[in-house]
Amino acid sequence: MAQPDWAQSVFTSEVAFLLHLPLFLSYGGSPSRTDCALFAARVGVHTIAVPLLLWDARHNMSFATAATSVFAGTYSHIGGILLAVSAALYAVTYIMHVLRRRARPCVIQPVLFGIAHLSVINFLLDLPGRGIPSQRRSHLLLVVVNLVGGLILVVTAVTATPLRNAWGCYAPEYVQTVKDYNRGICPDDHSSSANICTERPYTNCEEEFQDDIFAREIHYGLQICSFAVPIYLLTLSTKLAFYKRKIKADT
Repeated sequence: MAQPDWAQSVFTSEVAFLLHLPLFLSYGGSPSRTDCALFAARVGVHTIAVPLLLWDARHNMSFATAATSVFAGTYSHIGGILLAVSAALYAVTYIMHVLRRRARPCVIQPVLFGIAHLSVINFLLDLPGRGIPSQRRSHLLLVVVNLVGGLILVVTAVTATPLRNAWGCYAPEYVQTVKDYNRGICPDDHSSSANICTERPYTNCEEEFQDDIFAREIHYGLQICSFAVPIYLLTLSTKLAFYKRKIKADT
């Protein structure tokens, strides 16, 4: 009978990807020279790639500036190539893990398994709980709740900027319903003399447009996802106990 692979959740963790935590997976012996070489190579690549990807946001770090720097920054192309090289080396590490498991078990490590839970991907899809019979209901609940909350956040992130640019010059205190956006679309130039900019105090084109148009939607999305956090963490011990029993029974 094949052993359950608890270490898969380590490989899908962003923390493990950046720090190459698979180096600390134990198969009954010490890491080989190849393991250490892969660790040194990937950590070295990340030491160069991460600063390059965040270069344009170094003076004003926020989620928006960081995302812009990563995907459309001065050095995003070079940083992307370096991360692609790192991902290829990570794939080699995973292939080595799969081959080793065929010969000997991968010893369960509670600390490493716990660190793997500090992952957006593992949290959203509850990958550590996948395939555990006693966790089917909680696993399904986590996935559904996170997908709903995540969908709200994604839709909000995609639509917030265009709508803010189109309607953000309206003064919030004078907007009670959608029908109050009746004076036209805001101009691209904040200092424009367009007709809508003369509709004081209902509009103000000279100040930065409001960023809180979707504050309520963002709040709801985060609240939905936060509901899953305690369930995700409280089931950690149950998952750990399952893997320990299963590995012991299969060896």
